[in-house]
Amino acid sequence: MPYRLTNIRVLIIDENPPVRLLMRSLLLDLGIGMIDMAAHAEQGWDFYNRFRPDMIVLDWPATDRTALDFIQRVRNHPDSPLPHVPIIVVTGHSPAERVKQIRDAGASDLIIKPFTMHSLVSHLIHIVETPRAFVRTPYFVGPDRRRRDHDITAERRSSYDDSEIPTALSAMEALKGKSDML
Repeated sequence: MPYRLTNIRVLIIDENPPVRLLMRSLLLDLGIGMIDMAAHAEQGWDFYNRFRPDMIVLDWPATDRTALDFIQRVRNHPDSPLPHVPIIVVTGHSPAERVKQIRDAGASDLIIKPFTMHSLVSHLIHIVETPRAFVRTPYFVGPDRRRRDHDITAERRSSYDDSEIPTALSAMEALKGKSDML
């Protein structure tokens, strides 16, 4: 049975307007029904509280710490309406220390730019089909940082030839046959 994505609400937070529109287009092609877009973390916080998304896609630019602060605010703020909401961080900068910071801030997943439609679909399916327990300790709030049976690799567009890059239609077909957990 295919996923029912038309009732899913995703919040995209990215300071780059063309990237926001591209991510919106990819998600619409996958059948996501409601997409809100914010230009920065403060606007994202307002939209998060107002629209209560089912998932957040958050860009983390190279020179800015506001993405980490936003994640920690979602996870820890007493007025946060959905502290367990999945948060996918998208970044073009992936040194080990940065990945550790993202994980330790409480992000659910990480996508490295550039990425393919296949990679985006894989991450979305992984979050839905293998949710991690939510952990709350004095030092950490977020999805359990220990991963099991996680087969998503940090793929690069350069590792594909054009025939291997899936179309939006084939990405949607990849969702067919899955339970309608969403």
